[in-house]
Amino acid sequence: MPAERIREAAEVAREIAERLARLKVSRRSAVQATMTLTLAHAYLREYARLLAEGAHEDDALVATMDARLDLAATQPALMRLMFAPGEE
Repeated sequence: MPAERIREAAEVAREIAERLARLKVSRRSAVQATMTLTLAHAYLREYARLLAEGAHEDDALVATMDARLDLAATQPALMRLMFAPGEE
């Protein structure tokens, strides 16, 4: 898979997570889905980075699973979602 295709998938996961966080839906479901999509975004982004650096697809996939993901950029959005007043 080309790195650009993986990067696009990562951005789609991020955009869906952000939109879901803004919807007025069951809070528990929204938090779970947003966290899942946020993790998917981080894993896809790391995989794309390794592919872009020339790693073989299988090696990049294994290295992605071994990576310590940096969620600092998305943590504030997750915290706002989890602690915002809402239904449940």
